[in-house]
Amino acid sequence: MKISLLISILLCLVLTQADPLPNYIKPCKITDEQCIIENGNLAWQKLIFGDKDFQIPVLTPVFELNEVKVDLNPNFFLHHTNIKMNSAKSYTIRGAKYKSDENKLAFTLFNPLNDVDSLYEIKLIDFLGKDINGKGTFKLDIINANYTFDVYLKTITKESVDYLNVDKTTFDFLPEKISFKFANLFDGDVTKGEDANLHIENHWREFYEEVRTSYSAVMANLVKGIFDSFLNKIPKTELFLN
Repeated sequence: MKISLLISILLCLVLTQADPLPNYIKPCKITDEQCIIENGNLAWQKLIFGDKDFQIPVLTPVFELNEVKVDLNPNFFLHHTNIKMNSAKSYTIRGAKYKSDENKLAFTLFNPLNDVDSLYEIKLIDFLGKDINGKGTFKLDIINANYTFDVYLKTITKESVDYLNVDKTTFDFLPEKISFKFANLFDGDVTKGEDANLHIENHWREFYEEVRTSYSAVMANLVKGIFDSFLNKIPKTELFLN
């Protein structure tokens, strides 16, 4: 019994011990926008190569996701699998503002070209006058996009030490242009497939609005995971200067 109690105490100490701030993250005042932008961009160029201590996966040259489903509209079904995101290195932070009334960090980013490859299955009923279906390979190019994500924070106390915790995240993106390319539509019917791809290209904004919520939700979860990895282990006073 005494040995079990000792082991339990040691485990609690190990699990609650704070981790040191990694050397690629330089603390800023939470209200210092320019500091967060500059140091955030420097940190990102290190972070994309992964950090095992904080369970951050390698994000470059390719970051892989299992699946994304777009099925909010009963007439619009799109299922991506074997997703490969190829452009993590190209993101730059352009804005970082702390809003104290909401306890929120609001970031804006830019990426000139975010390209994604995947397998897909699609079934659209009357998408602006056309039914479209098929399965095969897919390529997505998001061109000159501004990305916004908000991180809502709360303070939690562990072993008398204050940590920040992510309450929720929101994510959105506004592109200059998006290219959606579906191979093997209509079981490989080349003429019908080319016609459908041209239809989507001519109405890319409407197509984007259909996928926007689902794509953004996936990115919001990714952002939350990265922030949680650090915030849960590093005390608040080490991350942000007084």
